[in-house]
Amino acid sequence: MHAALFPRALDLGADWVSATWTGAPGDPAFTPRQALLVAAADELHDTATLTEPTFAALCRIYDDAQLVELVCLAGFYHLVSFACGAFAVEPEPWAVPAPSQ
Repeated sequence: MHAALFPRALDLGADWVSATWTGAPGDPAFTPRQALLVAAADELHDTATLTEPTFAALCRIYDDAQLVELVCLAGFYHLVSFACGAFAVEPEPWAVPAPSQ
């Protein structure tokens, strides 16, 4: 759904959208700030925690309230994906499908 709604409005190209599915934090499609957010999201997804270097880098950019919001947002997306998966929610017909793996 997000890939259908936001990239054009934010002037993000197909390489950026693709990198959000298959890229790593170092993907050239990401700005340094975006790469840090990708690293944080990956760490939270994989381990439910942040490494010291990632947390320190986030602290240099975001205040405490924003850090709480970032972690809660990542958790919210886990909740949504768990619910959609458990209840076999079909994607919107206009949504951009995930790339085949």
